[in-house]
Amino acid sequence: MIADREHTLHREALEELLPREGRSSIRDILQSMFRHKRTIVLFFLGVVVSVLIVSLLTPNVYESDARVLLRVGRESVGVDASVVGPTSNLNQFREEEVNSELSVLESRFLSEKVVEKLGVKAFSHDRGLISKLLNSIGLGLGDNPDDLSRQDKLRMEVIKEVHKHFKVEALKKSATLTLSYRDEDPHFAQEVLHAYIDAYLQHHIEVYKSQATPEFFEREAASILQRLTDKENDLKDFQKKHHIASVDLQKQTLQDRISRLKAELGGGTQHGNLDGAMPKISSSRARIAYIEKVLKDIPQVSVQEKVVGETNGGVASNAIKRRLLDLRLKEIDMAGRYTDSYRPLINLREQIKEAELALSKEKETLTQVTEMPDPIYSALSRELEEERVVLREQLARKDAIEESLQNAENELNELVSSEVEFKQLQREVNVLQNEYLQYRDNLLRSKIANALDQAKISNVSIVQPPTFPVEHILPKRTINLLVGMFFGLFGGIGLALLLEYFDDSLKSEEEVERRLKLPVIASVSNKEFEKCI
Repeated sequence: MIADREHTLHREALEELLPREGRSSIRDILQSMFRHKRTIVLFFLGVVVSVLIVSLLTPNVYESDARVLLRVGRESVGVDASVVGPTSNLNQFREEEVNSELSVLESRFLSEKVVEKLGVKAFSHDRGLISKLLNSIGLGLGDNPDDLSRQDKLRMEVIKEVHKHFKVEALKKSATLTLSYRDEDPHFAQEVLHAYIDAYLQHHIEVYKSQATPEFFEREAASILQRLTDKENDLKDFQKKHHIASVDLQKQTLQDRISRLKAELGGGTQHGNLDGAMPKISSSRARIAYIEKVLKDIPQVSVQEKVVGETNGGVASNAIKRRLLDLRLKEIDMAGRYTDSYRPLINLREQIKEAELALSKEKETLTQVTEMPDPIYSALSRELEEERVVLREQLARKDAIEESLQNAENELNELVSSEVEFKQLQREVNVLQNEYLQYRDNLLRSKIANALDQAKISNVSIVQPPTFPVEHILPKRTINLLVGMFFGLFGGIGLALLLEYFDDSLKSEEEVERRLKLPVIASVSNKEFEKCI
């Protein structure tokens, strides 16, 4: 009882004098490790042996890997491959395309297809990780499961584990994907990865398969062709009915014809010529009226006298009369064409006056009188008849031009009224032609896409088929042993220091003098103490 009390007081004194914060020197640490050397060695050997046993007992795991390349193809376009669509810069969508393929590969659907292809029993080989896991949870792969729900649960667990052991990743700045599968059997790992790639290729084709079949485009193209044929027949019938070949050309032709007929009818300076029917009619009527007016002042019969004496006066008089006749004929012609203010017409009339004045001054030298038709009257009468003939011709020409002009205007009005309906029919025909050509193009694209799908041709290329793993990847026994030795050594040292931390006894004379500040008179070892007892 007294000894226990003294021991307690001794510990309290040590706790007051010596705080436990790290005041141990390297020598103390080494001494502590030496005192607990057996504990350190045992802990080190235990950890190393345990790691070694676990590594040796853990079955080898093999990994089969493969690589696929995503090329630029019809799947790279964001629209149906059988339909004409807008083009875009594919480079900016390559990363999105790779990510999309990653999501497809990582989907549970592929794992289900692999299990469905190989069968649940294929995963029951004794060396398989999945089989051991299922056996450990009480879901052995029996031949005849009694319960349907048990079969479903078993299948779900197999799919879950297969999905867990399958890995896929994309190489940086590349369109290459790396696929891998781990299993204890290298042959089975390669087989499962083959199944994964086959399921992926088939699913990839199904995902990017054309939504519209060739039969759809062929049916639609036939329907549009029938509508196009009917509309073309309607257009032909309309053209025959209204005598239309080309609306624009016919309209231009009729407009040119109307302009020409109006020019022929009206003439005048506004149409650039004086040969129109109306100007000629006006001119002819003016000439006729003027000739008739002149004829009223000229006698039909003139007196011819025989020159008895001097005859020069008679000769001069005849010459003046002939000149006067010519001047009057010119006056009649110019008076029908121009106004009275026309300067050449004014000069001509002045010459006529001068000729008449000269004729009146001629002396009468003939004594024999002979009556004959007046030559001026006769010439003007012939000119009048000719002018009347010209007038009748121009009037007939005017009637013909007016009739042609009226017909041309009627045709133009009819053409204009039919133009709207004609162009509407043309637009409908053009629209149906474009639709038909587009559907034919889509039909061809759809047939090509369908042929590619049937041949299982896609933008996915197998760069590296599933490999047969020769060396296992797990367990890594050398690394495990080194890690075990590391943790065993430092774990043993840590355990020794921990035991030393909780041990309050004094181990040496130096420690007694250093901590208690008291000299050591004598020391008794445990063996000597036991002998004294």
